[in-house]
Amino acid sequence: MKKTVCKLFAVALAVCMLLTIAACNPDGNPIIQKALEARETNSWEVSSPDTSIKVSVGMDSAGSVYYSVNKDGVAVVDKSALGLDIREDDLNSLAFDKKTVRRITGSYSNITGKHSEVEYDAMELQLTFKSWKHTLDVYLRAYDDGYAFRYKLDSAGGGKTAKIDEEKSSFTIPTSSLVWRQVYKPYTDFTVIDALKNENLDTFAYERSSYDYIPASGILQNDQIAFPVLYRPDVNEDVYSLVTESAVVGSGFYGSILQATAVGDDELRLQTVPTPAGSIEDDGYVSLPFTSPWRVGITGTLQTVVESELVEKVYDDAEYWKPDNYDELSDEEKEIYNYDWVDPDVCAWSWIVYRAADQKNFAIHKAYLDKAAEMGWKYLLLDGSWSAEYKIRGDDEKPEDSKSTGNFQEDGITKEGVPEDWDKFIEYANEKGIKIIVWGDALRTFGNGDYNVLCDVLDKWVAMGVAGVKLDFWDGERQLRDGHQIPTHRCEDSANMEWYETVYQECAKRKLLVNCHGCNKPTGERRVYPNVINREGIYGAEMNRNTATGTINQLFTRAVIGPSDFTPLVKPKGHQFTTGFMISLPILFEGMTTVGDTIVNLNYAPIQDLYKALPTARDDTRFLCGEPDEYFCAAVRAGDEWFIACVNGPVDIGSKTRKVTVDLSFLGEGTFDGYLYEDGPLGTDKRTTIIKTAASHTSADKLEIEVGESGGFVIHLKKKV
Repeated sequence: MKKTVCKLFAVALAVCMLLTIAACNPDGNPIIQKALEARETNSWEVSSPDTSIKVSVGMDSAGSVYYSVNKDGVAVVDKSALGLDIREDDLNSLAFDKKTVRRITGSYSNITGKHSEVEYDAMELQLTFKSWKHTLDVYLRAYDDGYAFRYKLDSAGGGKTAKIDEEKSSFTIPTSSLVWRQVYKPYTDFTVIDALKNENLDTFAYERSSYDYIPASGILQNDQIAFPVLYRPDVNEDVYSLVTESAVVGSGFYGSILQATAVGDDELRLQTVPTPAGSIEDDGYVSLPFTSPWRVGITGTLQTVVESELVEKVYDDAEYWKPDNYDELSDEEKEIYNYDWVDPDVCAWSWIVYRAADQKNFAIHKAYLDKAAEMGWKYLLLDGSWSAEYKIRGDDEKPEDSKSTGNFQEDGITKEGVPEDWDKFIEYANEKGIKIIVWGDALRTFGNGDYNVLCDVLDKWVAMGVAGVKLDFWDGERQLRDGHQIPTHRCEDSANMEWYETVYQECAKRKLLVNCHGCNKPTGERRVYPNVINREGIYGAEMNRNTATGTINQLFTRAVIGPSDFTPLVKPKGHQFTTGFMISLPILFEGMTTVGDTIVNLNYAPIQDLYKALPTARDDTRFLCGEPDEYFCAAVRAGDEWFIACVNGPVDIGSKTRKVTVDLSFLGEGTFDGYLYEDGPLGTDKRTTIIKTAASHTSADKLEIEVGESGGFVIHLKKKV
């Protein structure tokens, strides 16, 4: 006891001496400064430029590193682990080496996204630690709209590779938090041939489930959650955080998810772990130096979360991808990598109605091509089985949920003037000014990931006059379900992440747009590959089991982090939505809008002017109001035109309607011609009827619009000259 008291007295005396010396050292003597810094090496902090977000980092006596995040006094992340475990060294007892602080500012232009011009501003804290054989840099950033961190691992002894056995990164949140999440549950709900039954056939599809509310206290030990996940740490404070990952493609790493690794009465720890449904059983081998993907937490009000582009801002001033031999290319070839050929616009699509059985029918494609030309859209998509050469087994049977009547004339399709072959079809499309996008299997079409087959097929399609590709089944589901060759990569293992990048690059060389389906969530890659213009990885309309609540929650979660090919119809298939709900979705989900329905429904008179003006390239996005599970309302600007859209969920009150207030103060100066598209009144077939009304508006107006259960509305505003 006496020794302990003496030690405590000595420590206290030393601290007092240092403080006294510091007060007497206004000129910053380097010897004294070194002593002062030594006293502070166990804790560091970095704040956002507006100081609202603080990221604190600490290091305990055993050499373990941890962090926490605070937003305006609200604990967003409690004490949580940082670091990596590798097979070649012990990184559990790190020694601090140095810190570096810098401000990162800049701006960039978007071809697609929420805003055409984006500014970024962050404070970055870089902490360098040493182990026996390696150095580990931890980069922590604080932005006004969130935080991000990642690692850089290098060898001090010349090693060229490392095996990452565990990433310690975790997010510890209060069990009182409200959480909206997508369960990560690999599935094997298909039959395989006997020879494959003993193989690891797990796969996961982001488009097969939605985002549901759960209290954090309801998450159980070892539960797995897909990125992104939205949570509200304090129900009494207007602070939310959306956690996800960025810069996975090109990192040499696998995609990750969150797993509940510690469940307590007060706190829940969600740890970053590898996605379990890949093909590589011992994934995680990386080349050194290795820079990990970013772990990102968009943090603030719901408006902050919805409007944020933090997943892409962490790329800083990244340049668009160029091949290694760029300097050897001709001036004409170099022009390809300006990507000015990436031309976002609306795409017509028949598969959601006719499915694969009719994708080789030129009469159908001509009808949709003609409709696209009439609407001023620039693209037509030919989906699975568009060519007999790429026919998928079992696709000849039309699903029961197909809306095709079997009578093309009733569906608004005639065979008059139908092109007789592919060359004539392309010639006809060119005359109409329509570009063709075709479907392919991301693995099987290209020989299970064979680079030479990939190049041969893409060259063939380019020679045929194709402008873009919709590549499906990156998760490997189709190969497994049909009992074909087991893919050497699938879902989000490191080999599949590399295959994504290979495909992006080879398509860029050929000026081909890319729309990924059966794929993972976006992780910011369009900042480097702007030809990746659209992406599924979302529980979209083709699933036919969507709910209003589930769709609304995706607008607060999945849609925040990148393009979302939801593929909405004009009129709902069932009774879970109204037409007002459906026509809002091409505005609320950004990306290359893919519109599908029967020609008759696409010809629905009240929506013609709106659908001719649908915005794909957006200049601004504003979240106006809404709550997860309840409703969502936002505004999008394209040039001088604004589009306001709202979707409503279930309503508990007796009238089954919700009054939504739309404050137009964001319009700025001038008067606007406004056109309101809303569901028909009670007493009509209000689920499929749209009423269009006109009125003038200014920024002084506040509109109150009554929205029915699972309904919606759109307001199109054109500035008067």
